[in-house]
Amino acid sequence: MGTAGRERIGEWKPEMLLIDTKRAAEVCHVMISKGQEALKRGTVLAVNTDGKCCILGTEGYTAAYILAQDVEEAAADDVVAQAYRSGDFNKGALIVKKGYTITHNDIERLRNGGIYLGNAM
Repeated sequence: MGTAGRERIGEWKPEMLLIDTKRAAEVCHVMISKGQEALKRGTVLAVNTDGKCCILGTEGYTAAYILAQDVEEAAADDVVAQAYRSGDFNKGALIVKKGYTITHNDIERLRNGGIYLGNAM
């Protein structure tokens, strides 16, 4: 038997980013600051006083969102991206700046905004 007549349409890869459906995972648009390297879905975004975002661990920025899509490098201009502003997320699947660890204050700021962190089993 062959595979004649069958076409591969897509592929599903489990990522374990979203871990529960108790709270709605709402998406919004955010502005990624220019000068950022490429960012992956699941990156914790931090915001500064002008409302622009970058990866959590950058000085002067506070935790606010979780990136919902991969974003290419934002070298020359700010980039608009989709991010989660609420929902239940697996803390172990989140991405932050290299050498940075999510703090208790980061967790509280995310929770106050509607983002709850837990552990996937």
